[in-house]
Amino acid sequence: MSDPATTTFPTQSDGIHVQRDEAGSKLYDADGRQVCVLNESALALWELCDGATAPEEMVDAVRIACGLAREEAEADIARTLQALTEAGIVTWTTGDG
Repeated sequence: MSDPATTTFPTQSDGIHVQRDEAGSKLYDADGRQVCVLNESALALWELCDGATAPEEMVDAVRIACGLAREEAEADIARTLQALTEAGIVTWTTGDG
């Protein structure tokens, strides 16, 4: 188990909101500009970016839910978190506040 004081946690960026419709889920910034479109698995991962769920916990959840090997789940989570971070819709905080 990792030390919460040194673990980094993905956190949803301020001002981002979700609009869901039959075409998918879109994220918008505070000015109403569309930031990105997410498939259901990426949206579920973004929703786990609560500042308290560590990436390793996300890997375990995805691995169990989808029946993936740990390595595959780790690669998928890392790739998606990197894309969300690069899009500016996820920031990172440490466990010490």
